[in-house]
Amino acid sequence: MSQKKMKKELAKRLAQMLLVLFGVTVLVYGLMDLAPGDPAQRKLTAGGVTVTKEVLEQTREDMGLNRPFPVRYGDWLLHVLRGDLGTSYRDGQPVMKKLGSGLHGTALLASCSLLLSIIFGIFKFPEIFFLYTVSVAELSSFILYSHSSVLPTIATVEFISLKSSFKINTFLV
Repeated sequence: MSQKKMKKELAKRLAQMLLVLFGVTVLVYGLMDLAPGDPAQRKLTAGGVTVTKEVLEQTREDMGLNRPFPVRYGDWLLHVLRGDLGTSYRDGQPVMKKLGSGLHGTALLASCSLLLSIIFGIFKFPEIFFLYTVSVAELSSFILYSHSSVLPTIATVEFISLKSSFKINTFLV
């Protein structure tokens, strides 16, 4: 494949990826918007504030819930693109900081999983380590094949930790 065709194919795939990513964010944000319950009510309840109609309306205004859906989505998307994921309803801490605090354990789990998958992959394809002429393509395909079980493992562990650390039916960060 020529350089020009490769660049064109890469640009096409990148555009498709961005389009799918945009569609998924619109879908998920829309589903969260349609979810039962009032986010302002949940925020006030989590903070232990006595909820009156005036306080609830002011909180809805502060959170931007009175604005139309496309405006709220656009505002959310701009903040996410800047790396601002907002603050937690529970303790007021930045969400990015809270996600960063769990990064060490996730990185450790991913590293151990990768190491185990490579070790088990050696037993699956032992001949690749006994040949003197191993191409980069063969070695990279070996690592990718042996690494294919890592992502489902991480996803399962993260799902279990989410279900056990949050109250049932509430995903407030």
